[in-house]
Amino acid sequence: MRIDLTGKRFGRLTVKCYAGNDKYRQALWLCRCDCGNEKIVSGFCLRRGDVHSCGCIVKNAPAKNSLKLAGQRFGRLLVIRRIAHSKKDYSQWLCRCDCGKEIVVKGKDLTSGKTKSCGCLQRDKASQIAINIIEKTHVLDTDISIIKSQRPYKNNKTGKKGVFLRTKGKQAGMFGARLTCQGVDHFLGNFTSLGDAIAARKAAERKYFKPLIEKAREML
Repeated sequence: MRIDLTGKRFGRLTVKCYAGNDKYRQALWLCRCDCGNEKIVSGFCLRRGDVHSCGCIVKNAPAKNSLKLAGQRFGRLLVIRRIAHSKKDYSQWLCRCDCGKEIVVKGKDLTSGKTKSCGCLQRDKASQIAINIIEKTHVLDTDISIIKSQRPYKNNKTGKKGVFLRTKGKQAGMFGARLTCQGVDHFLGNFTSLGDAIAARKAAERKYFKPLIEKAREML
């Protein structure tokens, strides 16, 4: 599902309208820069912070040789001193991240906003996203998406999750039913008919799963 970015602002760019998809099926957006130029940018790059302008930030930045970045802060990075030039003649700077790690960054990546940390910023964001997802999908250490799913396992021959056909022993030919909730396996019994086994499973789902699903809805 496409996220509508119309009217939103990313750095110097304001999103005007949807502009189709690229070859990777990523949504493209027509943006107007504060300098007046227009530029088509993928929504992925906008949301991730890869693009902040039509290019005017870099074009209008001071020449590489005149940049004095030592002592300046860019995101979590504090510039310590200039190191050298890369093979492509980009100035490189030794920076110390708030987490304590030191890295070398191109001057253009600092001034354009492309690099804001040693990498810990993205890791922290990813961790927070994961935490948010878990908080919204887990109740009492239970993954709500799993207990809501009715899809049986591939080796299931009855078509109903938690209901299985016994093939060995005295109960061969009977249908067993079970349910696992919060790490506890509940055996619901053996039944001569598939319908009775399914009914037992559904009753157990109402008893064990329904309260957790309702609690998850309250948390949204």
